[in-house]
Formats: sequence, structure tokens, C-alpha cells
Amino acid sequence: MQEVARVQTSNLVGFVTFSPTGDEMVVLNRGGAEWYDTTTWRRTHRQAGTPVSGSYAFYTPDGSGLWMVTHFRNAALLNHRTLEPVLPLPNDVLPLALSPDGRQLAVSIEGRRVQLWDLQAFRAELAKLQLDW
Repeated sequence: MQEVARVQTSNLVGFVTFSPTGDEMVVLNRGGAEWYDTTTWRRTHRQAGTPVSGSYAFYTPDGSGLWMVTHFRNAALLNHRTLEPVLPLPNDVLPLALSPDGRQLAVSIEGRRVQLWDLQAFRAELAKLQLDW
């Protein structure tokens, strides 16, 4: 193994994820979230305050959103740049994995079972209510 880069973050690292295109990396730490350009490894953006220990995230396939879990129990689909909620989930409903095409979302329900959601059908129902993201 050969080191490619060394990234200095502003606080203790809790989780790291890469964008679908690999051009960006997000680091969640006790101080918030930090975005890095993977060609220069320089921080491009920082959002203080949201993530804490027990947080994780993964990108939507188009890179516009982040499914994020905080405190091991609160979750939402967030705008990947601002971390503003796009679709908050009920307490104890945690996103676990997203299919590569972004159509199915696996969620944990109260830590006891896994449900698969058809996001395309869900968005169609929301669009009828003019609530689609």
C-alpha cells in the first residue's frame, strides 16, 4: 500500500464517504461535515454542527443528496452541499443502503427489521401531493 494523500480535518473523524463520481469526499466528524476535492485533497466546503458520533452517510447515485443518520436514530435525505433536509425520516427509521440505480432504499425499522422501499413509486405519490423533492 502506498499513501495517496493525508487529509487533516478539523475534528475527530467519525465517517467518510465518496461521491458517486469519486471527485469528492465527505468527512463527518464531531465538528460537522467537511468536503474535499479528491484531485487536490483540499477542503472545499465545511458545515459546522450537524454530525456527531454515531453518524454515517451515503450519496444518492446522482450525487445531489446524502442519506445521513445522526445519533444512531435520526435520519434524512439531505442536500449534499447545505445539509438541509429534503426528506426527513421518522425516528428509528434508518437508511442502510441504496441500490446503485437509486430506485430501492433499504431501511432499518426500530433496529428489528429491514424494509425495502421503491423510491420511484414513493416519489410519484409525493408528486401527486406536490411534495416531491
